Amino acid sequence: METASVTELLAILPANCKQKRSVEIASEKGASSWLNALPIARHGFALHKSAFRAAICLRYGWQPPLLPSHCICGSIYTVEHAMNCPSGGFPSIRHNEVRDLTSAFLSEVCHNVHTEPSLQPLQGEHLKYKSANGEVGARLDVAAQNFWGKDHQTAYFDVRIFNPFAQSYANSSMSKCYRKHELDKKREYEERV
Repeated sequence: METASVTELLAILPANCKQKRSVEIASEKGASSWLNALPIARHGFALHKSAFRAAICLRYGWQPPLLPSHCICGSIYTVEHAMNCPSGGFPSIRHNEVRDLTSAFLSEVCHNVHTEPSLQPLQGEHLKYKSANGEVGARLDVAAQNFWGKDHQTAYFDVRIFNPFAQSYANSSMSKCYRKHELDKKREYEERV
């Protein structure tokens, strides 16, 4: 049996097909790394059988088995709803897992790593962008000293988790989605760091 390349497969799938987006995402550099990771529980890399099955379903746009009928917010429970609902917790859980993993890895190679460090308060400065975060007590996700290797400079990191299957991204390539979120974060925090 002859196997089609990813490019050939993407070419035959309809433009706004969920499976096309799934294949595009699964084909990205590093997207399959979790399948090759050693299942080391102390690093959070061990998945039990049902979590593994659910991850495979999500990867390919299939409906995982045994989903609840309703979300805690009262809406009908679907994968799409779970990926977007702040009440159900999945956006926050996914964000915090990436933040904590980033912090843990940075702690192995950098000094003075902090999670959710507060930014210095503004003292009369006017921020260039309306979307800039001018709040008192504003925080980023992770700060690490010596990330750049010299002068004890602190590097700041902020995680953005988004649902690539959301309707608002349907007509955007993944690289455009990443670029949009990168620019949003820069406008929000760059003047404060």
